[in-house]
Amino acid sequence: MNVRHLRGPLGSLALGLAVAAAGPTPVAAQNVQAPRLHVLENGLRILTVEDHSSPIVTTVWSAHVGDSAEPLDFTGNSHYLEHLLLFRGTEQFPKNAIGEWVAGRGGYFNGHTWYDYTTFEITCATDDLPDALDRHEDMMFHAAFSGEDFELEKKAVFEELRAALDQPYGYLWMTSPYLMYPGETFYSRSTIGTIEAVEAATVQRVRNYYKDYYVPSNMTLAVVGDIDTERTVADLRKRFGGYPAGSVPEALYEPLPMKPGITVATEERAVGKAYLLLAVEGPPASSPDYFPYVLLTSCLADGATSLLRDELITQRELFDELSVSAMPRRFPLGWQAIDAEGAPAKVADGIAALWELLGRAAAGEFSTEDVDLARQRLVAAHAVQRDDQYQYASRLAEADAHGDYRIFAERAERLAHVTAADVRAVAAKYFTPDHFFLRVVFPPGETPADFEAQVRTGAAAGSGAGTGVTSRILDSGATLLHEARPGAAIESFTVAVNAGDRDGATPGTAGAVAEMLTRLTSERDKKELQAYLDRNGFRLASWTTGDAAFFSLQLPAGSTADAAALLTEILTRPAFPEEEWAAVQNEFLASLDAQLDQPRSVAWDALTTAAFAGTGYGRSVAE
Repeated sequence: MNVRHLRGPLGSLALGLAVAAAGPTPVAAQNVQAPRLHVLENGLRILTVEDHSSPIVTTVWSAHVGDSAEPLDFTGNSHYLEHLLLFRGTEQFPKNAIGEWVAGRGGYFNGHTWYDYTTFEITCATDDLPDALDRHEDMMFHAAFSGEDFELEKKAVFEELRAALDQPYGYLWMTSPYLMYPGETFYSRSTIGTIEAVEAATVQRVRNYYKDYYVPSNMTLAVVGDIDTERTVADLRKRFGGYPAGSVPEALYEPLPMKPGITVATEERAVGKAYLLLAVEGPPASSPDYFPYVLLTSCLADGATSLLRDELITQRELFDELSVSAMPRRFPLGWQAIDAEGAPAKVADGIAALWELLGRAAAGEFSTEDVDLARQRLVAAHAVQRDDQYQYASRLAEADAHGDYRIFAERAERLAHVTAADVRAVAAKYFTPDHFFLRVVFPPGETPADFEAQVRTGAAAGSGAGTGVTSRILDSGATLLHEARPGAAIESFTVAVNAGDRDGATPGTAGAVAEMLTRLTSERDKKELQAYLDRNGFRLASWTTGDAAFFSLQLPAGSTADAAALLTEILTRPAFPEEEWAAVQNEFLASLDAQLDQPRSVAWDALTTAAFAGTGYGRSVAE
């Protein structure tokens, strides 16, 4: 079994077995059709992509279940079940028969498990597609592993686990999730599990798990290659349509935030330098934040000239290697990681510098040009995956398990809509120096005595950068506060003017003036202004407190320039015609009379008048 993406920009720790010595040779996609989704009546989702550049077909099916569905005492058994299906046979095909058939035909057979899915892939000649589907069907619905085979396969899983734990990054990625959360949640375990949990697994419990989750309504089958879509779908409907949909058990967990504040865990192992994993909560793949987050990670650590690699590795020489993950997640509050390695004595300074740079990213470090270059890298990488038939089919099935195959199919299009402001917003939202998990493995005897204190001090220096709100003093002297929210349908603007009900000689003036400003300007009369608001879907309102007058404008996303122009007009070009001023006064008097008829309003007025007597806050409604 080979470990795929043990670390790197995608940070995936997917565990898979390759029967062939190497993966299938990539085939350039010529005149490849866009993916098409076909959903059978039993819920099985079928994705097809025609590619006639070579007489080859890749078929991939995923069960939408992985470690995120496992009880704590059953961790690792999704991965173990993958082993059993790959090696220990089905009702029609005895153990190892499927892999031997694929290898004998010059094809490729693979399976791997991750938090939200377990997938199985076969690449074969077009003429072998019916036989490949026979084998897929038996793995999907007709597993038949014996007690003897069941116990023998455990030994292979144990060796794989031990081998992964012997690698510094494998150890960090596999053991750290158990320490990140205050309780059990979707992503608080390792995909490969523990020796104890796998050792305790029984044949019946794994069979029950298989029957519960390996059902059509919880599966996706992707077929990519030299096919005729209509004939293939008709065959698949005939082949799979008769299986009952099944009912997947309710999720065991709820989304759970990581432990509050800063968590620092260190230990010493037989390594030659320090290795660290810094985890934060990231967006699920279905979130509007996900693609801005993906683009952010590329800006941060994709290539030698990216911000973190250039500053922390090349210029400051604080780390030797570094990567940032953007793993797709089905459920919210799943962790994402920055992992790095370097000299033990430099780790604390490296983490402090890391938060400094992340703060710069949140404050607008990346220009539109920077974001465009990062986008080009990601789009080029996506094109390479689409040109590789095996990668294309695998990623479609995995994306569908994360919620929607279009997460992969439309990756380039969705990245195209991300702006530099979106990247800045997700940097501020997700990389917050007052909430993160840090685990560091040091060589024996080289853990700094005050390491945790140094980490907290360095993080404190960057606190405030990740609040999501940026502040700037404008040339006019006004303070601008801004928070970007990628994907929001509306934009909201609120102006606060330090002139409230306690100011001025005449009570009520602040409210009346605020009302006048939102009714008309020197450039638009009352009807013209209201028509402009209605025509463009704008909502304008005002209110006052003891300290300030507030003006709120809500409007469709993308109307920032119109909002700025309108608010400027309202506040700098007012109009106070006598007839409108008289109308406002009469309306305010009628409103005050109504308040005096309400016992609650009278009681509140009496309380504030007594409590704040002699101050501007103690003005009575009756005044």
